Amino acid sequence: EEGWALRLKWTDEALEEHFQDPAVHLLVAYREGRPVGMAELELEGREASVAYIGVVPEARGRGIGRTLLSEAARLARTKGADLLRVRAHDHETGALELYRNLGFSLEEAVATYAKELRASR
Repeated sequence: EEGWALRLKWTDEALEEHFQDPAVHLLVAYREGRPVGMAELELEGREASVAYIGVVPEARGRGIGRTLLSEAARLARTKGADLLRVRAHDHETGALELYRNLGFSLEEAVATYAKELRASR
């Protein structure tokens, strides 16, 4: 599965092709006329996944993420999905709490390992 950060290397054509796929839906939240959050919903058969969800820091804590996720779930249901998945890292405590509060349950935990590469002095 390709991570969101890898999309930064996609060409404009690749991005356009991806977002024109009828299985991909982009939801954008606006506040006072400017975008403050987005969620990308991807459908595959009877399953859907939120490939990305994010809210700009200054707009967090206002229910925007909750609204985006609820709207993604509603859209997934109307498109025939029976299951919605969303991913988060264990340090994203706000996201994890939101997902639990909205009725999501842990399906799989992935460990991330790190190694400090700074030279010792």
